[in-house]
Amino acid sequence: MGKYMKNKINKVSLMCLGLSVFMFSCVSTHSIEPAKLNERQRIYAELTNQKIIVGERKLVKLTHVCDLIINETHYPVINLMEHVLGAQVPRGVNRFLVLDASLQLVREISYDGSSEPLFCNENKLFLFGYLAIDGLGLEGNVISFSENAEEAVASIVEANDFPKQKVPQ
Repeated sequence: MGKYMKNKINKVSLMCLGLSVFMFSCVSTHSIEPAKLNERQRIYAELTNQKIIVGERKLVKLTHVCDLIINETHYPVINLMEHVLGAQVPRGVNRFLVLDASLQLVREISYDGSSEPLFCNENKLFLFGYLAIDGLGLEGNVISFSENAEEAVASIVEANDFPKQKVPQ
């Protein structure tokens, strides 16, 4: 075989290898279950059925922040922001909800505008800012949930020490 032919075969081999790596990376990134397009509508319907979202307020934000994972069970964390209609001064009601796998409410925690849920890591919810759960006890920027996610405890962790997210949420 001539030098020209060997170069051609090497280039084709490299292209095939590159294509194989590209296809493998596409398959591996899609092996994580993608978010369903109707997820927010389903969550909205469930929260409306449970009378968590009611007509006296205007819904301005509904996001599925992340899932707490406690004993291999997923607990979706929903960030819910509403404006109070008819208030003399614009007021909002901010809270995040912890739901069970069937989207039934397990725990609700209110927060002011200076804090907001960021991401989950196992049974912990990391926050931007600080809050006291139910306005009681110590403030914290990390909330740890009990085995069934009903009980919650706030603690303080330096933001630089937050764990890295395993998968963008």
